[in-house]
Amino acid sequence: MELQEQLKQEAINLGACEEGISSWGDPDVGELCRKYFKYQDFCIQHNWPTVDEIKTADQSIVRKHGIFVTGKEIAHSLKDIVVMGDAEVSVHVMAPCNVTVRHNGIAKIFVEDDVLCYVDMHDNANIKVCYKEAKARVAVSYYGGTIENKEMVDRIYNKEK
Repeated sequence: MELQEQLKQEAINLGACEEGISSWGDPDVGELCRKYFKYQDFCIQHNWPTVDEIKTADQSIVRKHGIFVTGKEIAHSLKDIVVMGDAEVSVHVMAPCNVTVRHNGIAKIFVEDDVLCYVDMHDNANIKVCYKEAKARVAVSYYGGTIENKEMVDRIYNKEK
């Protein structure tokens, strides 16, 4: 079974919404990445797709769309970024950006100009704001993990269960 069909069947079994299933189509890897961001709450709630499933896709395409699951990488100028698995990503923010860090992912964040970087962190994630210009802002929704140098974070929303 191809990855697209496997993921569709898993989504149905997990109780995905009718809109998500009816609009599934025959997505390529890029479209699967866009679906991940569109339905990210569902994906996080069900820890789906798994890191191993994401690793089976062409990683150059997955990374281009802002999803990082393994290795050390640098991400520039992406609107949405997910760091999960054991990935370690240096995130360079030059425009408003949403960063989600999960599992054992590590995000080193560099924020320039007068922009907002919003971070959602879960599980055993680790974030560190390495650089932030004076007018830049970093806000974190904290569900778990470690925030290094909290003094660089403007606001932390504690969402621990």
